[in-house]
Amino acid sequence: MAVFSNNDLENVMEEDGDIIILNMCVENMTAVGYDLAIGFICDSATGKIPETYPEDQDRYILLPRQRYLVISKEFLYLPPRCMATLHSRISHVLKGIIVPSTVIDPNYVGFVMGTLFNSTSKNIYIKKNNPFVTMVVHEFRTPTVKYLRKNDQNKPMNALATLYSKYPNIKKEARDAAIAYWTKAREEIEYEYEAAKELMYEKRQKKNALSSEDSQRIGVTFLIGNGFDINVGLKTRYTDFYRYYIPKKNDELSNEIEKDISKWSELELSLGRFTKELKDKKIFWKCEAALEECLLDYLDEVMKGINITSTEKREDIAHVIRYSLTDFYEEFPDEIKSYIKEILSDESKQKEYSFITFNYTDVLERCLETVEEFFIDWFFSAIKEVVHIHGTIKSKDIVLGVNDDGQIEDKEFKNNRLDRQRLIKEEIIEHNGNTNKKKAYKIIDSSSIICIFGMSIGVTDKVWWQYIAEWLQKDKNRRLIIFVKDEKVYQNKKFSNECENDTKNAFKYNGELTDRWKQIENQVYVKVNADIFNFKVV
Repeated sequence: MAVFSNNDLENVMEEDGDIIILNMCVENMTAVGYDLAIGFICDSATGKIPETYPEDQDRYILLPRQRYLVISKEFLYLPPRCMATLHSRISHVLKGIIVPSTVIDPNYVGFVMGTLFNSTSKNIYIKKNNPFVTMVVHEFRTPTVKYLRKNDQNKPMNALATLYSKYPNIKKEARDAAIAYWTKAREEIEYEYEAAKELMYEKRQKKNALSSEDSQRIGVTFLIGNGFDINVGLKTRYTDFYRYYIPKKNDELSNEIEKDISKWSELELSLGRFTKELKDKKIFWKCEAALEECLLDYLDEVMKGINITSTEKREDIAHVIRYSLTDFYEEFPDEIKSYIKEILSDESKQKEYSFITFNYTDVLERCLETVEEFFIDWFFSAIKEVVHIHGTIKSKDIVLGVNDDGQIEDKEFKNNRLDRQRLIKEEIIEHNGNTNKKKAYKIIDSSSIICIFGMSIGVTDKVWWQYIAEWLQKDKNRRLIIFVKDEKVYQNKKFSNECENDTKNAFKYNGELTDRWKQIENQVYVKVNADIFNFKVV
């Protein structure tokens, strides 16, 4: 571990941009670090700001034997390769002010909090906005993969979270005053912080460009389905949508769905069957267009219920997502876990995480923004891209249909080119000029591990299971991991083997692997009810 001199700190901030200090004062840079200035101070018992010296309004009066809560003027971000320690300044020590030493963890984002204690029997005067503690920055030999320490609710304990917790021996009035300052000050530096992150991103991109060869990277790709949105608390099942849709649309399609909603649990397959029931094409397409329009409206309403504005909640989501990406294999048996860790263990290669989402919502992106906020350096180097295969609510170009013409029951629909281009997913994508499919294939081809989360391995996405099956056959070192949620297993774990077997059979059948299953069977893992992406956005 090395200590940064002022030159080191200035160079890192200037050249790499992966240490951020906002509201900094150049004069506060020292030979061994940086002196943090007082941004906020209050009596820890009353929450009141100290009175000022009558003859000098720029000086606070610290009362005898009294402790004060202090928040820095500076806003700090430390990357995974750095930590910091806080140390008393000799000028304060000689006056009788005690400043407890503490550690600032890697990946820390926020203002810095501490306390001042007047240990004497007399008043002590300190200048407003003056430094109250020296921050020494240390660099690890290798970046840490450990997270911030967690509290008894299993949440990361940064300064603000600690202030909210039961631990501080600080009166409610002082806590509320500190939180109010923190919130306001955070809003005031938002523009500057976003600009600093953008600069860091640009510098990171230039670095990445110098080592852009696939051989220097390990690709981990997540295929994300509607189960992700459901898992984070959104009512995006088709059965939820039908309760909204049926009362709004009184037409042949809505009436058919209302007769037996259970038969329409897989909307796309049911539409393929409905072509035989409703042979009047004009009415069919009018009803289908009305359903798509209503689906967009419904999902738009669902998205309005998302509430991830609080700093505490955003940070919690950021930590859960990062853990879910980097430690997704932790709950597997030791043999499987060891093999996955072996694939990811080459420190000379950058781990990159990509996402192919089949959802129309942008919930995933909004959650990933929290990772960018709290793990900036890691985010820019590790998170590659999010590709929407079936369009988005915002673009209003959603792809809703069957996998192939074998899922269309009416021959006239099946044989008509225009109908096929509106009902078969692959042909819809081709006709609309959607290039995301090619992007997704390229991502899959460059992956070492593919994880599927929130998808049923169903027949309406057979083309993807077939492509992944071919991807597995090209390299025996590649691995497919399918994460499954099953209520029966939640009730009794003995059913997990049955669920795992059913999932593998679904992939075997829909990937058309009957004759080749033995070749890749050992490359496919299934995990039921894994504790990943376990957070709520509503």
